[in-house]
Amino acid sequence: KQIQEKILKEIKDLEENSENCTKKIKSLKTEISPIIDTITGSLVSLKDITSKIGSGSTPRGGESSYKKSGITLIRSQNIYDKGMREKGLVFIDDIQAKKLDNVRVEKNDILFNITGASVARCCMVEDRYLPARVNQHVCILRTNDKALSKYVQMALISIKYKAKLLEIADGGTSREAITKMQLEEFKIVLPTIEKQKEIASQIETIEEQIAQQENKIASISQQKEDILKKYLK
Repeated sequence: KQIQEKILKEIKDLEENSENCTKKIKSLKTEISPIIDTITGSLVSLKDITSKIGSGSTPRGGESSYKKSGITLIRSQNIYDKGMREKGLVFIDDIQAKKLDNVRVEKNDILFNITGASVARCCMVEDRYLPARVNQHVCILRTNDKALSKYVQMALISIKYKAKLLEIADGGTSREAITKMQLEEFKIVLPTIEKQKEIASQIETIEEQIAQQENKIASISQQKEDILKKYLK
C-alpha cells in the first residue's frame, strides 16, 4: 500500500505539471495575435512582395508513381501552421522532378495550402526536405527583397489574416479553395524590414517557449512508465 501511494503521488504530480504546461501554452498563444494586430505600415498585395506565387502538380500515375526515396514531393497533408509534418511524405525521381522544375522549392519559401479542408494552412519549408517540389494543392510564395519570409508566413497564419483567407476560400464555390489570383491580390500590412525582423524574433521566442512546454507534456507518458518501473521492478 505504501508503494501504491508513492506511485499515485508521483503520477499526480506529473499530471499537475501537464495541466500547468497546458495553461502556459494557452497563455503564450494569446500573446502572439496582438503582435500582428498592432502592426502599422503600408497595406500591400502579396504579388508586390513576392517573386513567385505558383502551385505544382501530381506526377502522372499518382500514388503508384511515387518512389521510396529521391526528391521530396510536398503535399497538403505535410503542411501545418506550426511547421511541416513528415507523415505521408512521398518522393519522386529526377525525371519526374524535371517536369516540375517550375515549382522547385527553394530555401525560405513559404508553402501555402490552396484547396480542401486544410486550405490556408501555411509554413516555411524546412531545409532537411530540400530538394523538393509541390503538388497542385500547395502554392509556393517566394518573397522578394521587400519582405521577410518569416514575417509574411507569421502574418498569414495570424488570427486576423487567417479569418480573411478562410472567408475567401469559402466564398461561393463547391469546395474550399483559394486561387492564385486571390492570393496575389491578398493584402497584409508591411512595416520596414527592420521592424519585420523584430516582429519575427518576438514571435519566434514565444513559439520556442510553446515548444518547450509541448515537449514537457510529450515526455510525461514516458515519465509515468519510468515511475512504474522504479517501484515495480
